[in-house]
Amino acid sequence: MLLLLALAGCSVTEREPVTTSGAAERTVTFLSVNDIYRIEGTDNGTEGGYARLRALRAELEKEAPDLLMLHAGDALFPSLMSRMYTGEQVIDMLNRMDGDAEAFDERLIFTPGNHEFDKDDLEDAAFLNGRINDSQFIWLDTNLTWATGDDGNPLIAAPHLMATRIVESNGVKVGFYGLITDLAPAAYITSFGNLEEDARKAIRDLRKQGAELVVGVTHLTMTNDKKVLEALGEDAPDIVFGGHEHNQIHAEVGGTKIIKADAEARTAVVARVTLRDGAAPEVQWEYAELGPSAPKDDAVNKRVAYWEERLDKEYCADAGEEPGCFANVVGKTQVELVGEELMIRLYETNFGNWIVDQALDAAPEAHIAIGNSGSLRINQNVPPGDVTRLHIEETFQYPSDLEVLVINGAILQEVVNNAVTDWTGNGRWLQIAGFAFRHDPATETADQLTLLSDGEPRRIQPDDEIIAVVPSYVAGGGDGYSMLEDAKRLNIKPPTLRELVLQGLQIAGDKGISPQVEGRICNTQEDGPCLTVQ
Repeated sequence: MLLLLALAGCSVTEREPVTTSGAAERTVTFLSVNDIYRIEGTDNGTEGGYARLRALRAELEKEAPDLLMLHAGDALFPSLMSRMYTGEQVIDMLNRMDGDAEAFDERLIFTPGNHEFDKDDLEDAAFLNGRINDSQFIWLDTNLTWATGDDGNPLIAAPHLMATRIVESNGVKVGFYGLITDLAPAAYITSFGNLEEDARKAIRDLRKQGAELVVGVTHLTMTNDKKVLEALGEDAPDIVFGGHEHNQIHAEVGGTKIIKADAEARTAVVARVTLRDGAAPEVQWEYAELGPSAPKDDAVNKRVAYWEERLDKEYCADAGEEPGCFANVVGKTQVELVGEELMIRLYETNFGNWIVDQALDAAPEAHIAIGNSGSLRINQNVPPGDVTRLHIEETFQYPSDLEVLVINGAILQEVVNNAVTDWTGNGRWLQIAGFAFRHDPATETADQLTLLSDGEPRRIQPDDEIIAVVPSYVAGGGDGYSMLEDAKRLNIKPPTLRELVLQGLQIAGDKGISPQVEGRICNTQEDGPCLTVQ
């Protein structure tokens, strides 16, 4: 192959043998991705993106013409482009993954993620329904129940939106189901069902319909993926391809593998499942690296360029500026600002520190500030030198309103406990200012909470009153921070975090900013400074 495949693992699944329909040996090839927000890729287009993904599929299809491509959710939102085009550009890309934008692609299976429901009001059902109907591929909604309209029909419906699907590949009947997290409830979804029960029913139905291989395409946390497989027991599928985490991750439960790729198609999962009469399915898999050296499909690359040029022209026009406004310099940095997701969603970073420092400085009454890393969407590092408007727009793809809350030390402990739970690169991970804590990834615990902003550092006690600057999304219970929903609000309204960041860059002037990792979050598995009081 022309593409470098980084071997990540290989196993034989310990499942009951199945009686297949004839041939002694047949292999099904899967190409699976998840959590792709930028059609052009990340790191200024040098990593991932749909042009590289189409090239990989075309290359694999030379050996496996019946290849099945899977997308495990999070596509329509968020991105700078989707702020203008609400995911139209993403559907355009996915429709081109088979090389024909007009033909229906029976071999592309998509399970929506929580970000497909970012537009969540009842009237937004028409928008989502339109995106699904414009899709030339299969959508799975196994555990969803859609709200109905006045005519009694579901508000979301399409011929290719279904609970399960069987597709034949290389003579094997492959059955698919999809499970979707309830992280983002929308008014047009009446129920997210019961993950275990819905999966069990789907798997049994697929096997009754003759599926020789059953595949889950899920958008759940790895923790929930594991829980579902543990509960299913003998009813478990043969393999699960997942999304939601943004870093490549894999696990095995009872012989069934769960495999997820890096976000933004930095990598893709390539799996080959072989069926032999009287034997359990054999699963071999690897990660395909889609970095700068990976080839791009020319036709898709040209279509990406079309959308980029359109965005530049129309976004800048809406701002009353000439095309090219994204390159406008808004500040300077003396050091590399670490915003790449595999860092900012797992550790303290210098960029995260500086951003939440702006929030803390905006409220003199406050002791601390926190920011959920999932709201900082740049997913790349900013090199020393110019900070451009594009860097800021890519970072703040959501509203960045702030609130000032009064909590106590016990509630703050609950906050950091939520941040460190399921430490797999989730967006609820915090960047913090004004305090420090110790994080032990092995036990998924946080302790030694230390106040830094009130004289000498001191341990935070459960009954200490703490004034905190918090993103409105988090203050409203988003990302699992339900413990903050009932907190007292102060009648203080800081500027948005985006505005504060722009102000901070302007104040730094030509000298620029130079934030550092200070030891606010002390990882027990890493060397480095630590500001906690033991």
